[in-house]
Amino acid sequence: MAEQPMIQLENISKQYDGRTIFGGINLSIAPQEIMAIIGPSGCGKSTLLRVISGLETPETGTVKLADNNLTLVFQYSALFDSLTVFENVAFSLIETPDINTHVAHHNYSEEQLRAMVAEKLELVGLGDIQDLYPNQLSGGMQKRVSFARAIMSDPKIILYDEPTSGLDPMASTMIEDYILEVRNQTQATSIVVTHNLSTIHRVAHRVCLLYGGKIQWMGTSQEFFESDNSYARQFAHASLQGPMALRNI
Repeated sequence: MAEQPMIQLENISKQYDGRTIFGGINLSIAPQEIMAIIGPSGCGKSTLLRVISGLETPETGTVKLADNNLTLVFQYSALFDSLTVFENVAFSLIETPDINTHVAHHNYSEEQLRAMVAEKLELVGLGDIQDLYPNQLSGGMQKRVSFARAIMSDPKIILYDEPTSGLDPMASTMIEDYILEVRNQTQATSIVVTHNLSTIHRVAHRVCLLYGGKIQWMGTSQEFFESDNSYARQFAHASLQGPMALRNI
């Protein structure tokens, strides 16, 4: 018997102001798989993530999730500047808007919360920074804190929206390592929206290329770099010549 998909998209379409962003999207992602979604800017990659997460409602189609414990890691860290690292990471487990009272879901004490936060920070390679504020951290460290916050509930599905955007190559490599480590530790299924060829090569099991509102190519990451498909070839070689080339600029 075939393994039940963790994520199943059936005939998904999305429009804004009467303009079709994508239509007829069918996609199946297996448990623990890492799928890279790629394509030129504006093709609907991030919108598709928001549809999967439930932040956007499609015009047609169905999103089926085998587990509703899902988290979205935004392109930018989206940390609360006025809160410490501890308060940011523990935010989803704290019940009251007045975070200084540390009233927590499930009757967690502050001591328990700090131990849980320390565990997640360690998983993404960060040490004793719980009492620091986001503006005291580098961009890469802020990104890793956002990872720690995202996995506090041990999600079964993790959606990453351009996780290496704005980072230098060394920091990007570290983020790729942590995506793999988080997957290994949580056994989560992951979707990574990216433009980064290194991320595709090092992280993804399969690659889905969006363009013109449709899936133009899909295959393994190795097949992507070896493909003769005109869309995949143009993206893999960062060429200005091909079916995705911009016209009349």
